[in-house]
Amino acid sequence: MGSANSQTKKFTVKEDVSVPRADGDAGSNNRTPAGLVIKSSASFTPQPQQHLTAPALQENISSPSKPAKSLQDDKYQASSAVSPSHLSPIRMSMCSDDAGFGEASGYAICNSLFPPVGNIKNASCGSDRCLHEDAYSKLMASFTARPSSFEEPRGSQVMGLVGPSRLSTTAMHKGVSNLELVSEFSNLPSHLQPFYKRLGILPADASAPLPMLMKLWSKESLKKTEEIVEELSSLKLVRVAILDDGSAWCLLATEHLSRLQALYADALPQVHRQLISSYTGNGHIKLKNIVDDGYILQNLSYHLLCGDCAADLRELLIDPTWIEGKLHTCGIAATVQDFRRYLGMHEADADIKLILHAFMLSLGCCMEHPSASMLRHQMLSRLMAKVAAQPPADTRMSEDTQLKRWYEEQAGMVAVDGVLSAGQHLVHLMPRSATLEQAGGLHRMTLRGHTGSVRKVVISPNGRDVVTVSEDGIAQVWDMNVGDCVMQLARDKPLTDVSISPDGLVCVVASEDGHCCVWDLESGKIRHVLKGHESKVNAVAIDRQGIRCVTVSDDKTARIWSLADGLCEQVLEGHGDGDGTLGLIFGVAISSDGTLTATVSDDFTCRVWDIDDDGECLNVLRGHTAWVTSVQFIGSTTDLITASHDHTARVWDASRGSCLHVLSGHTGRLNKVSVDAVGVYAVTCSDDYTARVWDLETGTCSRVLEGHSAWISDAAISRDGSHVVTVSGDETGIIWDAKSGNIISQLEGHSGIIRSVAMTSLGRFAVTASDDETVRVWDIRSRSLQKLDKHVGKVKMVKALQNERYVLSVGEDGQAIVWDVATGDLVHTLNDQTHAPLCFIHTCQDAMVATTVSADRSVSVWNAEQGTLISNVPSQLGSRVKDVAFDKAGKTAVVLLYEGSVSVLELASGALIKQLVKRGDRVMIAISGVLMSSCGRTVVTSSKTGSAHIWDIASGVVRGIIAKHGDGIVCMALNSNETLVATASFDHSVHLSALHDAECLATLQLPSAPILISFSPALGGLMLAVALDSNAVAVWDMSGTDQGPFMIPPHKGELTGMQFTPNGGMLATWGHGCTLRLWLTTSHHASNHVYTRKQRQVQFEEPVAFFMADAAINSCCFVGGGTKESNKEADIIAVGDASGHVHFLDFPREMQCL
Repeated sequence: MGSANSQTKKFTVKEDVSVPRADGDAGSNNRTPAGLVIKSSASFTPQPQQHLTAPALQENISSPSKPAKSLQDDKYQASSAVSPSHLSPIRMSMCSDDAGFGEASGYAICNSLFPPVGNIKNASCGSDRCLHEDAYSKLMASFTARPSSFEEPRGSQVMGLVGPSRLSTTAMHKGVSNLELVSEFSNLPSHLQPFYKRLGILPADASAPLPMLMKLWSKESLKKTEEIVEELSSLKLVRVAILDDGSAWCLLATEHLSRLQALYADALPQVHRQLISSYTGNGHIKLKNIVDDGYILQNLSYHLLCGDCAADLRELLIDPTWIEGKLHTCGIAATVQDFRRYLGMHEADADIKLILHAFMLSLGCCMEHPSASMLRHQMLSRLMAKVAAQPPADTRMSEDTQLKRWYEEQAGMVAVDGVLSAGQHLVHLMPRSATLEQAGGLHRMTLRGHTGSVRKVVISPNGRDVVTVSEDGIAQVWDMNVGDCVMQLARDKPLTDVSISPDGLVCVVASEDGHCCVWDLESGKIRHVLKGHESKVNAVAIDRQGIRCVTVSDDKTARIWSLADGLCEQVLEGHGDGDGTLGLIFGVAISSDGTLTATVSDDFTCRVWDIDDDGECLNVLRGHTAWVTSVQFIGSTTDLITASHDHTARVWDASRGSCLHVLSGHTGRLNKVSVDAVGVYAVTCSDDYTARVWDLETGTCSRVLEGHSAWISDAAISRDGSHVVTVSGDETGIIWDAKSGNIISQLEGHSGIIRSVAMTSLGRFAVTASDDETVRVWDIRSRSLQKLDKHVGKVKMVKALQNERYVLSVGEDGQAIVWDVATGDLVHTLNDQTHAPLCFIHTCQDAMVATTVSADRSVSVWNAEQGTLISNVPSQLGSRVKDVAFDKAGKTAVVLLYEGSVSVLELASGALIKQLVKRGDRVMIAISGVLMSSCGRTVVTSSKTGSAHIWDIASGVVRGIIAKHGDGIVCMALNSNETLVATASFDHSVHLSALHDAECLATLQLPSAPILISFSPALGGLMLAVALDSNAVAVWDMSGTDQGPFMIPPHKGELTGMQFTPNGGMLATWGHGCTLRLWLTTSHHASNHVYTRKQRQVQFEEPVAFFMADAAINSCCFVGGGTKESNKEADIIAVGDASGHVHFLDFPREMQCL
C-alpha cells in the first residue's frame, strides 16, 4: 500500500465519473477488477498517502477514519492487517454516511475495486495483501483532493454525486409519502424508468459491473447496457468508474436506493429471482457453479434472501466446496456474513449453526493451506461428535435437521476424492474419530498470525474486538465475530503490555525499548508516541475515565500521561534501595475514581501516588519480604491488594498506608492477583501450581483451586463473579466454579506456556494467549465434545504393535495406552501405579508383547492385547534413566543414566549383561545418547564432547571411535541394514561411519544445526533426512550420482519428529505448528527413471498430503508394513499431539503407489 514516503503522482479526474463504494449492507465487500483509469477534464496533484489503515472498525462510529501516520516516531507503523478486498463487511456496514465520500469511504471503495490478483502472505497476520497499491493510492487521492464541486452542501447532492440531482431533495427526507415518491420518479424519462426501478435490488452502497446490469435489465448486449448507464449517469442518478481494462462499474446513491425499495417493495423479490435466473441460464447452471463476475459471488446470499430463496442459500451453505471457494475469493468476513444473513432469518436452524462453528474452527487450517481443498475434510472431522449423537438418518423427519444424512453424503465425497486426488493435488488426511475440536463444543476458534510469543490479550468493552501484543513486535486487533485480524500495529521491538480504554476507542501499547504508543482503534492511526522511559516498559494502565494512562518501567520510574495530547504530566520516582541495585517496577493499577495509582517493585514495596496534584507519593506500603509483582485496586474503594514472591498477598488501605490482611497459604511465589468487579474476592496465582480464592473482607482463603501441573501465570474473573479462568505453564487453562471451586472445563490445545487470559464483559467467552504464537477463543457455557479417552498432557511417543491391530502411546502423564487402530478406541491402560511415570516403550517381535521403562529404572513387560503384566523389574534407587535403546526382539536393552553410566540389561529379569561405562568414568564423559543394533550385539554411545564410540557387547570393549565432531552430538541413527551409523552435531555436520570399524565414509555439511536424523528403509538405507533448527529438512540420496542435499521447506513451528514410511516412499515431518506433512521421496512408477537435480528438488518443494491438528504434534507412527513377512503397506497413521489426543488418520493406498 501507499507509504509515507511514496512519490507524489499527478492524474486527472473526469467530473461526472466516480467510483463505486463497497457494500455496506450488513456486509458484503464487493470487489471489481483492478486497475483504475481516471479520465479527466481537470488535473490536480494529490497529497502522498500514508500507510493506510482499516477504517470504521468500532461500533457507533460518527466520523470517517483517515490514513494512519507515524506521529513522533517513525518506528511505529499502523496498518490494515487485511487486504482491502478482505476487509470485514460487518465492519464496513458501520461506516457513517454523513461525510459522503471521505477518506474512510475511500478505503471502503478500495474494498470493492481491487481483488487480490496476486496474493502475498502477510507474515504477521496470515492475511492476503492486495497488490494493487498504486491504483489504490490514486483512488484515495481522487476522493481526498476533490474539485470544488464536491464541496457543495449535503442537501444539494445525493451521496456525494457531482452536482445536484435532477430529482428534488425533498424526497430524500424520511417520512416522504409514496405519492411524493411517485411524483419524483415521474420526472424520469419513461424509457429509463423500468431500468432505474430495477436498481432497487442492489445492496446498499454496492457497485455493479456492466455484465451484471445487462442481466438485470435483460439486455442482449453490453453496448445497449452502456447506453442506459450513460443516460442515468448524465442525470446524476448513478456514479460510474471506468477501470483500465475498459469495464465500467456503477453505484446507486443510498437515498435513491431507499426510495426505490420503499416504493416497489412488493415487486422487487421477483426481480431478485429474475437476476439469479439470468446467472444460472434459467436453471441450466447450478447456483454453486455460476461464474463470478466480481459481483454475484459477493452478493449472492443477499439476492437469494431478498428473493425469498432461503432454501437455495441453505444448499450453498452446506456445500463445503462452495464455501471454500468463496472463502478464498472473498475472504473470511464475507463468507461468515452469508451464514449470519441466513441465520438472521432462520435462527432456529441448528444444523447451519453447527456447520458455521465447524467452518470457524477450520479457518486456521484452510487459510494456512489456501492451495489445498480441505474444508470438507476439516468440517467433517469437527462434526463427528454431533453426528454420532444423532439417530440414523433414515429415522429423521425434519428436512432442516438432516445433519447425519448430509454428513454421510459428504463422507462419501471425501472417500472418492482421496482416490482421485492422490498425486494430483495436496490431500488432507482425516481422523477416524472425534479427536479434533468439535463444533458446538468448548473451543470456538484459533487466531493465528503472530510469529512470536503472545504476551498479553485484552478484550474491548464491546466484547468483539480482541487486542494482542507479541514478542514479534506486532499488536493486532481481531474480530471475534469473524475470526480474522482486522488491524495491526508494527513495532521493531518486542511488545510487553497493552491496556484498552473503557470506551474501547484507544489502547496503549508498551514496548521493550521504553516507548509506548496510543493507538486509535477507530481509525487505526497512532495518536501519540509516549517517549520518556529509558528502559523496558513492563506494564501500562488506563484510568476508568479514559483521561490518563500510567506506565512503569525497568528504569525505576512510573510516568503519568495525558491521552488527549500524549504529554507526560508527572514522573513518579522513589522506588529503589538507594544504591541503584533495586527499583525495577513490575506492575501498576489505578483507582476507580482515577485519583490514585499504585506501583509495585523488586524493592519489596508498593507505592501509592496522587495522580491529580503533583504526583506526590502518599504512602509506601512495606511488609513484603520479596519482590512485589502484581497490584489491583479493590472495587470502587481505595483499598488494594498486592502479590509477592514471598508467597503472600496483602490487602492494604492505600489512603492510610495500613495493612488490613496478610493472605498466607501459598507455598510458592505469587505471579498475579485478580479482583472481581465488585471487590468481594480476589484470586492469586502461584508457582505452587494452585490458585486461591480469598474473601477480601475477612482475609480468609475460601477455596484452593487445584488442577494445574505447573505454575499459574494469570487468572480472569467473570463480571458476575461466577467463574474463574486460570492459565498455566502446563499449557492449559481451567474454568472454575468460583463458588464451589470445582473444575467446570479444561482448556486444552495450546502447545506453549499460556501467558494471559481475558474474559468478555458478559462472561460468555474466554480468550487465551500463548507462547505457541496463537490466541484461542473458548465458549465457557459449552463443554468439550472431543473424545474423553486421552492422555493428560502431551503424547510423548506412539508405536505400532507388530500385529498392526494396536498402537501403544506414552504421555506426560506417565501412562501407556493401548489403542484399537480400526476404531481409535482405548483398549487398555498399562500402569501398575507402583512406579515412576513411563518414559520409553518398545514393541517386540511377539505381536502381543510391549516393554515399558520408567524413569526409576523399573521395567515392565506387558501382554498389550490383554492389558496384563507379564513380568516386572522393580524400581531402583539412584540416578534416573536418561535414554534407552532396545534390540529388535525386546530381550535386551542398553540403559543410559543421568549419572553417566551405560549398562546392557536382560529385560525379563533385569540382570546385568555388561557394564559398558561406570559411574564417574573420567574417559567416557558427558554421554548424551545410546543406540543398539537389532541383533543386540552392538551399542553406539554419543557424547556432548563431540565423540561417539562403537561397543562390542560380548567383550564390553570399544570396537571403534567415530571421527570427533567440533561440537556436541545432537542425534544419531543406524541405517536399515545396519552398516552405517550417522552422527549429527552442533558443528553443522553429519558423519557417516561404518558400523563395523567406525571408519568415517563421508561428512555432510548442514546449513544450520541439526535436531533430528533418520534413515529411509528403502534404497539399502542410503537415503538420509536431517531436521534442522531452522524447521527445514535436508535430504540426501546417496544411492545416485546427485546425492543432495535436497531441501524440504520449513514448517511454521519447531520440528518435533520425522519418519519414513515402511516402504521408504514418503517422509513424514511434524512439529509445533500443529501440522504433519507427507513428502514423496521415491516414485514407484518411475523407479528406473533418472531424475535431474532440479527435478528432485521440485519433488521436495510441495507435500503430497498433510494433517492439521489443534495442538502441536509430538509423535507419529505408520501402522502396516511393519514386518517383511506381512509385506503390507501402511494404511493408517497414528499421530499424538500436545493435548493428549491420539489421531488415527486414513492413509489412502493410492498415495502409496505414487
